[in-house]
Amino acid sequence: MNKIRSNWFLSRSGVSPEPDTETFHLLLLPGFSMMTFSSFTEPLRQANRLLGRHVYDCTLVSIDGQPVTASSGASLMVDRDLTIRNVPNHAVVCAGVGVRSFEHKKFSGWLRKLLRHGANIGAISTAPFAFAKLGLLNGYRCTIHWESLVSFREEFPELTATTNLFEIDRNRITCAGATACIDLMLHMISMRFGHALAASVSEQYNLSQIRSAKDDQHLPPNVRLGSSNPKLLAALALMDTNIETPLKLSDISANVNLSHRQLERLFNRYVGTSTMKHYQFLRLNRANLLLRQTSLPVSEVALACGYQSWSHFTKHYVRQFGHSPIKERISI
Repeated sequence: MNKIRSNWFLSRSGVSPEPDTETFHLLLLPGFSMMTFSSFTEPLRQANRLLGRHVYDCTLVSIDGQPVTASSGASLMVDRDLTIRNVPNHAVVCAGVGVRSFEHKKFSGWLRKLLRHGANIGAISTAPFAFAKLGLLNGYRCTIHWESLVSFREEFPELTATTNLFEIDRNRITCAGATACIDLMLHMISMRFGHALAASVSEQYNLSQIRSAKDDQHLPPNVRLGSSNPKLLAALALMDTNIETPLKLSDISANVNLSHRQLERLFNRYVGTSTMKHYQFLRLNRANLLLRQTSLPVSEVALACGYQSWSHFTKHYVRQFGHSPIKERISI
């Protein structure tokens, strides 16, 4: 196992802290995403370097003060455990795989105490699951990585979960993780020092644009498919919003004002398969996410993805994934 020391990190950058240094405590949970971690910390380091002074400081935290292993297998050294010695401006939890089985009570007190002392709290990548279970997102807008969004909404239907890259709602910060964290940190840098510095930090990473909070996590369909055909995009949108109660081919054709043959030509040209085969692919992918990320009974997963017949669902699931829905659930 590779161990990575954090001696390059902001708190050891060799630049004396400013009196108004903005402080972050970043709690790493086992299985955290290294991509998310780097995307969160690197913009702050670059801002310090470009300004030539220590305006951001980030302290790495783990539950017990011991190194934490990322999903990549690398182990990262940290600065401290959950003992609170000073209150940061922001306390952020970085998670990844395995967050749903993590014992959340271990850091519940830490977060609540920091909240009482005026800190903002944040959850990035899959960490919003932990916050939601603790009730820390009740009444707040939030977001989470797109792959977890369906199961998150199923488990916490009372929460307002968006598809945005990040959400800042009063003293709660949530972010989809990975490169979305770069956009979050560039936004925070811009709010404090202006767009010019944020743009300079962005250029250091060869990024051609700074995305806003409201930008969607997914590539736009026209970019993903290489087509801007409005009829095709409208048909895809209909499919995506009608998973539980699937539409017939005739319904889709009528909605986009095309004949069956014209619609099939569009799908075969730009998607590489027939209209209904692609629709089934989307429904089965949704089923796969629900099986892996929720505790919904398999029969309810089938219904949620538009399959009234158990045997029909199983047959198509095996054809797409090579094993049954029950084996998918057991293998988790």
